[in-house]
Amino acid sequence: MRTLARIRGEVAALVAALDPASVSVAEAMRLSAELVELGKVVDAGAMVVAARAVEGAPGGLDAAARRLALTAGIAKAEAERMIATSKVLDELPATRSALVAGRLSRTQAALVAEAAAESPQSEAALLDTALHQDLTGLRRHVERVRSAAGDERARRAKAHAERSTRTWVRNGSWHFHAQGPVDQGARIQLAHRPFWDAALDNAPKDGHREQFGAYGFDGFVAMAEAATGGQPPPAEADTTAPAKSKPKKRRWQGVVRVDASAIRRGHTIENEVCEVVGVGPIDVAAAIDLLGEATVRILIKDGQDVLSMATATRHYPPALAIAVAERANWECSNRACSNTGYVEYDHEDDYVRSKDSSYHQLHPFCGCCHDLKTYQGYRIVHHPDGTITLEPPNDPDPP
Repeated sequence: MRTLARIRGEVAALVAALDPASVSVAEAMRLSAELVELGKVVDAGAMVVAARAVEGAPGGLDAAARRLALTAGIAKAEAERMIATSKVLDELPATRSALVAGRLSRTQAALVAEAAAESPQSEAALLDTALHQDLTGLRRHVERVRSAAGDERARRAKAHAERSTRTWVRNGSWHFHAQGPVDQGARIQLAHRPFWDAALDNAPKDGHREQFGAYGFDGFVAMAEAATGGQPPPAEADTTAPAKSKPKKRRWQGVVRVDASAIRRGHTIENEVCEVVGVGPIDVAAAIDLLGEATVRILIKDGQDVLSMATATRHYPPALAIAVAERANWECSNRACSNTGYVEYDHEDDYVRSKDSSYHQLHPFCGCCHDLKTYQGYRIVHHPDGTITLEPPNDPDPP
């Protein structure tokens, strides 16, 4: 291992000699990217040998994970995940190849391996997601795969048994964590959204897109005050407003996507969907229970042809809006972004010139990506796999 020691010394000397002030912004970006790629390769090596390192280790897996965590300066849970991933890499050659080539981070590899170990036929699609979407998008894909591959009712029962909440204070900030079944979490999010909307409506218009989370917290505070009698819910406040004030239209409602075949069968299989949009997969029984909820729209996918549907106005029928959202998996259309909240519909070609509101012209973008295209000159780039990205103006080499 003298070679590794020499390489580590050379890299350490290179990093020590770096003077950020002496390089251009473009050069700094290139160096950062190259060092990140180098770090991925090093992490890959550690992950490949991690399983072998715990074979026959004194104290077993728990003690070995603690030693690895201490040495690497990572959490014990992360060390355990490295070891678990290492154990299945030989069964997932495509994932191993991408990992050692530096195309996957340690976190991406662990997520892909977790799902691919349960559904080997999904490995290629998971790798494609890892390479083209952010971690949020990958985690969402992993949850879909694991939900279809496992026992949905057992997963929900386990989530119900492990439901919990806890609070703590760190550095003067209050933290709250809750976990439980996805469909119950969806109900909480649905109740919270009107308060979040109200906080955004009352926020300064400049810069509020970058502070969605902050106004979400304000919405939680308002929801708590409404529950304890401090403030009426937004819907109630609207009904008592003066007659000249129009009630504000609710901008968000829960959407459950479920394949018709899954409802008929009673459970999902590979490549079928049953989920609360923006929250996560649920079992079919939970989706059926939600059919009676007035505030939840059920989208039963059973093959409606909307490709030729178009209008000559800026407005489009609900069926077309649903189809466009479904095409993008109810996320931001930019494949490098996986936001699901406050998605806005955008015309690819300026409507003033095209007068076209068709299926292929409309794209759902989150507020931030919409602003990039509308105000910052970013352009839509279509890729052979049918996805799109937003590229900055004058980018000579878009990915």
